[in-house]
Amino acid sequence: MAPNRPDTSRLFDINKVFKALADPIRRRIVGELLRDKRGSERHCSTFGLTVTKATRSHHFKTLREAGLISVVDKGNYAVAVLRWDEIEAGLPGLMELLQHTLEPIAAESV
Repeated sequence: MAPNRPDTSRLFDINKVFKALADPIRRRIVGELLRDKRGSERHCSTFGLTVTKATRSHHFKTLREAGLISVVDKGNYAVAVLRWDEIEAGLPGLMELLQHTLEPIAAESV
């Protein structure tokens, strides 16, 4: 008998997820978050992105709206957290795929 789990399949719009991951800057952000300790917060300005603050904000907003990250406003700055458990529950297999494809990209770009 399968364990009782909430239906998480509706938490993610797969089109938004793939659209968010279609951009190389957003893939880099997710890849770097994968390298960090699971559940850790990362200051949004520490990704070494060579884009304007407005463009950086747009990329984080797109990832947040796709459900891939949470962004927490800390007053003068914001931190990003990869929604690892929610992604695994709602899109089984995606985290493993992302680990194998995005971690090497992030490691090379640092």
